[in-house]
Amino acid sequence: LIGDFNAGEDDVAITSLLAERDDDPLALIDAWRAIHPTDRAGTFTAFDLASDGGSRRIDHVFVTRGWRVRDAGIDRRRVDDRWPSDHFPVWVELARD
Repeated sequence: LIGDFNAGEDDVAITSLLAERDDDPLALIDAWRAIHPTDRAGTFTAFDLASDGGSRRIDHVFVTRGWRVRDAGIDRRRVDDRWPSDHFPVWVELARD
């Protein structure tokens, strides 16, 4: 499940998706947190060239437990000295368990 949720990871819209259900094979995990358990990184630029995204990650990738997260990141590259979006793109590298 991938998207611009416009909700931080502490928001009820996100926490309800990630409810702890160890017995449910369809329960979702946050791919970013699987790799970066303590990093606070934001994804909203508002097209401000000085922005580093802040500390609120509002773009997410969630996977079921059948996937292994190899890596996850936030792409902060600019194109022609401009942000391509008002959000930094997020990405994950997955492997099937």
